[in-house]
Amino acid sequence: MSYRDDREALRQRVDELEQEVAALRRARERAVEGEQPGPVNVFLGAPTKLAWERSFEGELDEESQAELIAVLRREIGDSGRLESFGGTTTWTSGNRNSTRFVELEIEARRGKTRLRLRESYGNLAGAMFGGIVGGAGGGGRGSVGPVAGALVGGIAVAPACVGWLGMVYVATRSGFRQTVEKRRVELRAVFSDVSQRAADELDHQRAQQRVAVRVDTGADAAAELEVEAVRDERRVAAADD
Repeated sequence: MSYRDDREALRQRVDELEQEVAALRRARERAVEGEQPGPVNVFLGAPTKLAWERSFEGELDEESQAELIAVLRREIGDSGRLESFGGTTTWTSGNRNSTRFVELEIEARRGKTRLRLRESYGNLAGAMFGGIVGGAGGGGRGSVGPVAGALVGGIAVAPACVGWLGMVYVATRSGFRQTVEKRRVELRAVFSDVSQRAADELDHQRAQQRVAVRVDTGADAAAELEVEAVRDERRVAAADD
């Protein structure tokens, strides 16, 4: 086997090892990905906040960060607001007083990138329980009480009102839980898409860096071979003299 064949085999083996390392890195990064739900509020029947976080080796550049934010804007259907400070870019949807508040934080510093997606349901809970339970419950109680009193008697007014409020509360609690679960499934899919795009882009950046290093190394090696060839020619010429 010639020197060229040995070198090609070594380069192929290096490529294989790099692919194995990249696969292990992706597996490790998937392992640190995780949903971080807040504690379930017993009264509301669901958490008031959800979060997902994933960390990567390498710093995601600004152009790639903008692409991730564009994906989130499209999926959420909100142009939102964008803020950047000290290596951290934060995108938020709507405003803090709306019933849907989603936030994506991209931190790229010290050779690492961290994505964190979270949504708060506090305003949603306030709108549903305050509006439905307060409005329908209170308004319905004004109708249920007199009807129960007329049909059964005054003694039935209080139990009828309590029963009505209980029914409205149970229905609202179930609706809130279903809404949170629907958004959880949606955001989990969005975060999976965004984080996979980030991982692929960082892998691409590392591959580009390796190619650049190889080109430089190859140029240096070629220059060294040329210098050595000139030296050999001089030694041969000197021997002939």
